[in-house]
Amino acid sequence: MSSSVFASSLFPPMGDVNFYSALLAFVRESLPDTVVDPLVFQSILLCLIAGEHHLILQAKPEEIGCVVKLALIILTSVFGFRAQKLKIRSNDRSSRFAATSDPEYFLKSLFLPPTGLARSPSPGPGTRKDSLSRSNSKRGHVRHSHSRTPSRTLSLNNGPVTNFRSMSDLDLSIGHPPPSTRRGTSPSTPVYYTPRASTSSSRLPADNTVTNPFASFGSITSVAALEVPEATVELPQALVISGLEHAHDSSQKALTRVLSERQVVLSTPLAEPLVRSRSASPLESNVGSRRYQYNLPEPFILVYVCPLDPHERPGVHKSLLDKFSMSVVVSVRPELRPSIRASIIPPHLMSPNPKAPSPSQAPQPPAVAHVVLSGDLLSRMRNACQRAFISPMLSLYLSDVFTAVRHHPHFDGTLLTASAKKQAEDLARAARVLGVDLTGMELVRDEAELLPLSPAGPTTPRETNGDPFEEEEELTDVPVLDVSEADIGRVVTRVVSHRLRVRDGPQDEIYGSVVYLGIPSSPVKLKKVTREAKAKELLNSASHKESGELSTIVSTFPGENPFSTNQNGMSDPSAY
Repeated sequence: MSSSVFASSLFPPMGDVNFYSALLAFVRESLPDTVVDPLVFQSILLCLIAGEHHLILQAKPEEIGCVVKLALIILTSVFGFRAQKLKIRSNDRSSRFAATSDPEYFLKSLFLPPTGLARSPSPGPGTRKDSLSRSNSKRGHVRHSHSRTPSRTLSLNNGPVTNFRSMSDLDLSIGHPPPSTRRGTSPSTPVYYTPRASTSSSRLPADNTVTNPFASFGSITSVAALEVPEATVELPQALVISGLEHAHDSSQKALTRVLSERQVVLSTPLAEPLVRSRSASPLESNVGSRRYQYNLPEPFILVYVCPLDPHERPGVHKSLLDKFSMSVVVSVRPELRPSIRASIIPPHLMSPNPKAPSPSQAPQPPAVAHVVLSGDLLSRMRNACQRAFISPMLSLYLSDVFTAVRHHPHFDGTLLTASAKKQAEDLARAARVLGVDLTGMELVRDEAELLPLSPAGPTTPRETNGDPFEEEEELTDVPVLDVSEADIGRVVTRVVSHRLRVRDGPQDEIYGSVVYLGIPSSPVKLKKVTREAKAKELLNSASHKESGELSTIVSTFPGENPFSTNQNGMSDPSAY
């Protein structure tokens, strides 16, 4: 059961300068005991309004856990999403365990339905539960360091707030043998997640398997398999992942394919136990088998929390990095960390022994999922975002900014693709819906209200997008907004920052080999610059060339220009 609270009279019109501040105040008033970070909330809201866009949150290594919980708070408490968090832990980056390269195991670990854990009815010596207890006794320091987290066998069926096991608990950390190959383990009784609406009868019997007519041809490595939809499984609406840079490249490419196709395709049902395969070629093992496809829910968002590095891109595959539309840097104040940890899971869900709770921790009734911002409000904001208009001049202005950043000698901007520009346009429309800054149209509308007989007055339908034949759709409560330079300047640095890499020096430039030798006689000591600082400076210089209006929004960095050039036209080494 979920309750939704929203009244259109509580907020100013969409696109108004006070709309976002009223929205944030309403969320904080509805959740007085919950920490709602305004930057994380605004970033997630922008991605949800713009459509199928995903987010990167960069933080200091010691603050990554708090940032993950901040994102979970907003996704579950504010929007009421079925959210799942996952932590991929690597003990040794130099040696990769073969089991971590299984894409299907990785996808199952990501998209296991958030309904709890299924336990074996009669565990005994040799079962996985017994081996897990023995391994935990050997690694007691690891378990005590996460004592605030619920037990790994805890069933969380009482609401959308779900605290899942880390990837290390799923034995995906480097250096631990897979559960199916441990001595004394029984692969028939593993611990795994159970789908919300699935039962034992939902699995297809073995006698109904479809045989492949081309199975006798050993040279065929790609055969169209039967796709069996699994409609009873509900996938999470939001994924919050940390440590994604530790995953194998094949697993990252599999996740990229899921985000591109918006569906998860597996060779076994999602409710099957997690069993890793040591096959070197997963495609050959799946030839002729049936395929189970699961469509991603609508809406769906992926939040990746990674360590902050102002000079390098996040350490994921380039194709996967291109799927993330924007990135922000989040900083958590130390005094807020206890409140963040306490606001994730209700106290009655943190029983250390769910099988036999103590009298002081008696089972509580199911918690009611209180959704602050309803899906109706999100759909209306999406409609307003789709109707927002970007003029050809602003589109050309955005292209000029991307060109300036892509071809700057201090940046490696090869990932500033056409899809990045499309994402910037969508996010600029979403920023216009939030209406954080004044755009100049407010003065025109205020003056038009005093002139009811003017062409722009309320008695005449407004013409938008150059279509004078727009009819009654104009009079609906979904406004038609015009994107300004302020909206573009607000989001473009967030779109390009995670796609840029600061070059190591003038030798790393495209034409650096013309001036500098391949092996310099004396190494040049270089000083790097930050990506966002340079991107903001380029925006500032581009705004002066266009109209100068963006200089009030984009911060200016004092001092000498750190990007000066020498007489040969190359960058000066002292500028780095």
